[in-house]
Amino acid sequence: MAVGDLMGSILFKLLILGVLDLLHRSGGRILSRLSAAHALSATMSVTLTALAGIAIVTGFRASLGGVGIGSAVILGADLLGIRLVYYD
Repeated sequence: MAVGDLMGSILFKLLILGVLDLLHRSGGRILSRLSAAHALSATMSVTLTALAGIAIVTGFRASLGGVGIGSAVILGADLLGIRLVYYD
């Protein structure tokens, strides 16, 4: 249930950003004014959410040292994203 709450919260925040971007009346898009680091952070957020969704839907039960494969992939992607944002 906690995972569902987390996923719902993340997706709702993304929906709010998308609607605000569409309704923004000034010359360009809200999200186009972001720096590259913010765009990379947003991309990583969407990617990690997609990976979590895929891990939940597939229901793959294998594990490495007591840690599920999906969790290990998400952790690896998160660490890669942190490194990319830090060195940007």
